[in-house]
Amino acid sequence: MKGWSATGLAALALGVAPAVAQPKAPAHDTFELTGVLADAKGPLVKRVVTVSPLDSKGNPLRIRGLSGATSGQGLNPQATTDAAGKFTLQVPRSLFRGYSDSEAGVGASEDLGGGRFAIAHETAIVKLDTKQPRVDLGRVTLLPLKPKGLAR
Repeated sequence: MKGWSATGLAALALGVAPAVAQPKAPAHDTFELTGVLADAKGPLVKRVVTVSPLDSKGNPLRIRGLSGATSGQGLNPQATTDAAGKFTLQVPRSLFRGYSDSEAGVGASEDLGGGRFAIAHETAIVKLDTKQPRVDLGRVTLLPLKPKGLAR
């Protein structure tokens, strides 16, 4: 009976299962972000939606991989809007590590193919609670992109 303790033998004799440490359930490391993307003219259809953390000045950060299979590729979560402008994204909470998790940038672009995108709208800054399992932004209205560097 090597390896059995007196307490273990007593528990077996009484028909009581010894207490075994249960593994903790993994913390949910993503949340679902939904909304409707629009501009002043109406819903934005078939646009690539991207969510970004904000830097200390409130600018959206486009995160790219530095090495391996993701080298040079964008790591910000993306989804495409449907015919009504609706989108759903699975966003890793780690995206906001080191940044504010109460605000994010939501931007839209048009996929031109071949890895090229056209951007015609400013990124919207939205309030969110990343601790919730689902966050619905409602209608996110994007403003037209302002031309830069042009004399007025």
